[in-house]
Amino acid sequence: MHNPRIQILGHPRGRIYNYRLGLSADWSRAFAEAAELDKAVEIDCYPDRQDLNVRLLRLARAEGARVSLGTDAHHPWQLGFIDLGLAAALRTKISAERIVNFMSLQELKNWTASVKERSGKRWVS
Repeated sequence: MHNPRIQILGHPRGRIYNYRLGLSADWSRAFAEAAELDKAVEIDCYPDRQDLNVRLLRLARAEGARVSLGTDAHHPWQLGFIDLGLAAALRTKISAERIVNFMSLQELKNWTASVKERSGKRWVS
């Protein structure tokens, strides 16, 4: 989490339905750390992944982490998978202000610069 080159933790669990269960971790701690560094965790909207699940999204919201919506699209028609992530965000009451996809371009630039600065203070190479 402390790497200044990372603003979003993508594919947090790496799960794929009927193929791979996904990572186990101290998610409360991971989301709290993301919140402290103002980093985002991805909602992977691809139907075979739907990662993070509702339980973990509720935990991410409770810890104050930002989220990002990613479709993992490999074809243009798969961009519509974003609806699955939006539904999960709505179901777990994640506000639009906490979703990086809804930032203006200037807000996004400011946020990424801020995240890099925060992370760099504690980064050890």
